[in-house]
Amino acid sequence: MNKIVEVSTPDFFTQKIKVGEVKEHSWVYCEKLCADKKVLHIGCSDFPLFTPEGNLHLHLTKFAKEIHGVDIVGLDELRKYYDGNFFDDILSADERYDVILVPNIIEHLPNPGDMVNELFLINFQKMFVLVPNYKVFEQSTYENGIFTEKIHPDHFCWYSPYTLYNLFKKEIEAGGYEYGMNFFDNQNMISILITKT
Repeated sequence: MNKIVEVSTPDFFTQKIKVGEVKEHSWVYCEKLCADKKVLHIGCSDFPLFTPEGNLHLHLTKFAKEIHGVDIVGLDELRKYYDGNFFDDILSADERYDVILVPNIIEHLPNPGDMVNELFLINFQKMFVLVPNYKVFEQSTYENGIFTEKIHPDHFCWYSPYTLYNLFKKEIEAGGYEYGMNFFDNQNMISILITKT
């Protein structure tokens, strides 16, 4: 198993973690990851911001061998453009998948650990999770008692490399998975790629 966290630091509140940086856009990375693979895409509809040209799921239909989607809203709109297999809950996706994509979803959940537990009930080879980096938080301002930040109004939290790792740590260690982390999109996004050994 990869050990990507340095735990020997003497300061209890200092966490060091190895993180690479991918210079290509996250969509290009997803194209390569999903090429000729059977894919399960969690959060596939982009509701309420759906546009056909800006939807990752529709884009990946050109690359994946087969792609299924999960979302709790917006599937009717997506079905107008792609007649694929869609589910409104994760556990309905009970097939084996080469890749599970979870881009820009975890930060929308009030209890992300519940979803993490469900994800590991799916038979998969690789899981790619992408979340906003807390450093984007530097876009905020505080003036005259007013805090202003640029954030999706449905987000519950920001992630750092360590907090993203920590969210998945229990399942990774219990299952003996390999994993690695990367920054994407000028360090605005953080990913963890989890692979069955």
